[in-house]
Amino acid sequence: VTPGQRVVRNPATLGQAAGYFCAGMRFENELPGDQTADDAMATCFDTGRLAEPLEILGRPRLRVSFSVDRPVAQLVARLCDISPEGVSQRITYRALNLTHRDSHETPELLVPGQRYEAEIALNECAHHLRAGHQLRLAISTSYWPIVWPAPQAAEVTLHLESSTLTLPERRVATEIAPQNPGAPRDYPTLQSQVLRPASGTSQTITREDGTVVLDTFDDYGKAVDPYHGLTVGSHVSMHYAIHPDDPASAVFASDWTFTFEQDAWQVSIDTENKMSCDVENFYLWRKVTAREGAEVLVKEWQETIPRGFQ
Repeated sequence: VTPGQRVVRNPATLGQAAGYFCAGMRFENELPGDQTADDAMATCFDTGRLAEPLEILGRPRLRVSFSVDRPVAQLVARLCDISPEGVSQRITYRALNLTHRDSHETPELLVPGQRYEAEIALNECAHHLRAGHQLRLAISTSYWPIVWPAPQAAEVTLHLESSTLTLPERRVATEIAPQNPGAPRDYPTLQSQVLRPASGTSQTITREDGTVVLDTFDDYGKAVDPYHGLTVGSHVSMHYAIHPDDPASAVFASDWTFTFEQDAWQVSIDTENKMSCDVENFYLWRKVTAREGAEVLVKEWQETIPRGFQ
């Protein structure tokens, strides 16, 4: 362990962690919500309550020794800040396709039962944990819909006697005094005329067969640019579906529409996309429709891509 870093060890054992997360994932700039539901479907390792604050700055690194029961498997590591009230705040995360354990350029299939080692460098982060909080390492074998799942549900066993989490702890003797930048300045904004405000909805349901479905609709609104008078609008529908017992049932679809108007000129572009899979292949389909009053262009194509090591 290098100076300024800590290692967290936990003697608990990990059997199978194959939960699928279908919490809302929107293409906005929001922070992640409470991770409690995701933590419930993962194997978690918690510290005790911190006696003093802990500051993390950099990339936490998880070194794992593991064995699997499938030739393709994933590990997802999340680092969370657990408040005394039990709220789980995600600090950073990272997923690793374990066939890429040694190289992204030359992946290798796993041999069931064989013991391997891998390192997961989590995303860069800067976080202050208060005294009384806990640090949680949550590990799972999937992170849908952020990561497309492996072709088959895999059981990953961690050999914890040689697995470590290294934290890049920030330690300073004195802090730099804050500078006075003066009075705050207004941030320049485009004073556009809003014709339709932005809005959005999402719904998660479980079908009778157990398939979990997430449907979202995001309307990014419609507004007139004050400089050149162009009116622009867009909205998107997204669909995610997966059966918890069958990762090859994963489906993603989207329908995104853009509109542009100026005086009597009106055009729109609609893009429809769908991705599905089975154990051997990915199946991609796309359709683009352009309109200027009537349809002026329609293009549709599809592609089958062997999964390989995915």
